[in-house]
Amino acid sequence: MGRLGIIAGQGEIVDLAIETLSGRGEAPYVIDITGGDVLKRLPSVDGDAFGVGQVGGILKALKKAGVDRVLFLGKVDKRLLYRKKRIDFKALQFLLTLKDFKDDTILDAVIKELEREGIEVVGQKDVLREMVPGPGFLGGVPAGPGVMADVAFGFSMARRVGDLGIGQTVVVKERSVVAVEAVEGTDEAIRRGGQLAGPGVVVVKVKRPSQSSLLDVPTVGLRTLEVLKEVRARALAVEAGETLVLDLEAMDLEAREAGISLLAVNHAFLEKEGMGRR
Repeated sequence: MGRLGIIAGQGEIVDLAIETLSGRGEAPYVIDITGGDVLKRLPSVDGDAFGVGQVGGILKALKKAGVDRVLFLGKVDKRLLYRKKRIDFKALQFLLTLKDFKDDTILDAVIKELEREGIEVVGQKDVLREMVPGPGFLGGVPAGPGVMADVAFGFSMARRVGDLGIGQTVVVKERSVVAVEAVEGTDEAIRRGGQLAGPGVVVVKVKRPSQSSLLDVPTVGLRTLEVLKEVRARALAVEAGETLVLDLEAMDLEAREAGISLLAVNHAFLEKEGMGRR
């Protein structure tokens, strides 16, 4: 087996994952597509920095490093697709093959392109399985009936939004959707929901039904919690078995102090809690 490569975007998951892999004896080769931020933070890691549009250069670097498996980590701002700077010929060819710029379309095409180059894309959940919780209360403060009603409602709405390929997150309050994530990302969707509805919102994040399990797995962590505290949210619920939860122990402590409930839910869990399918 060859070497594991990491395509590293923004987010705390990158540092935590590299630390976890290093603890297992892995020495991954990192392609930093953040402009070099990752490699500056982790100077001992082997890797190179590229722009997201330097597809040809990225492929050459992976092959030179002996990479035969790639793990995608962190967020890549999709708005970069609309900027024409530093897009090489290989990237332009790639973009011209896409029927649209939906997340699933882009990610499926990326997987196929890497496979054509003899590089396997490995799943985030498979590599970081200890960060994926099953159903239950994860931490923070207990969730009362009002919170659970909003969680059940939000879970149903988030799944419907995911069916349309729009985003992973909805913000609800008193069984009303106040914000839906689109291209701006989870944090900004939470902020918008908090601005519109005030304190007490509930945030629900799920995997889109058509979403690849290899890339873009829903992820929350301390940064997400900071935004929840900022808008004085009541709860964060993620989809059980489908979401990476980063540094849960620290999240639990901070959520308790802020009065926020943390849950991982699915239909079976909600039915067990008397919420049913809503």
